[in-house]
Amino acid sequence: MVHIHLAIQAINAREATPAEMAIVTIGQMHGGSAPNVLPETAYMEGTIRTKKAKIRSFIKERLVCITQNVAAAFRAKAEVKFLSECPSVIVDPDLVGRGISFAKEILAGVAPVVDESDPRIATLGGGSEDFTFVSEKVPSMLCFLSFGSPAEGYFYPQHHPKIKFDESKLCIGAAIYAGVAMRWLSEHK
Repeated sequence: MVHIHLAIQAINAREATPAEMAIVTIGQMHGGSAPNVLPETAYMEGTIRTKKAKIRSFIKERLVCITQNVAAAFRAKAEVKFLSECPSVIVDPDLVGRGISFAKEILAGVAPVVDESDPRIATLGGGSEDFTFVSEKVPSMLCFLSFGSPAEGYFYPQHHPKIKFDESKLCIGAAIYAGVAMRWLSEHK
């Protein structure tokens, strides 16, 4: 199982470019419960995050190939199951532009707003967000909020087991989401 896990990491490191945002995370590994008995079976679970269906298909193909072939090298068998799948978030470029404008009005003097000249703005979107199903039906955008710095005691990124959130700032995120939605709806009746 460990050899399979290590081999899977080559997908992120060697087979996808950073621009493709292809992330494979193995978050669980389980095999046996006794320290002196080799388990008959073991399993791993993880997630795939991409922006494009084509990249997601490629990763799924590579996961199956790597898993089965590494297992075969150790005279074992492996099966890969894909339990669920979320499409990528569909980011509406017009809403992003208007959303940044709305956010600047809402946050005037309260918090910095991302620079809209950043070329990544129109393409931001995660690949395993439940919100993706909403974005298929209505114009959508995602806001990634960041509050705190290492100097303030916030050292770890999201999904890290030691992450800390400055919950006193969550109201700013709520204000952005609610304010942008209300302004968009008022302009698009």
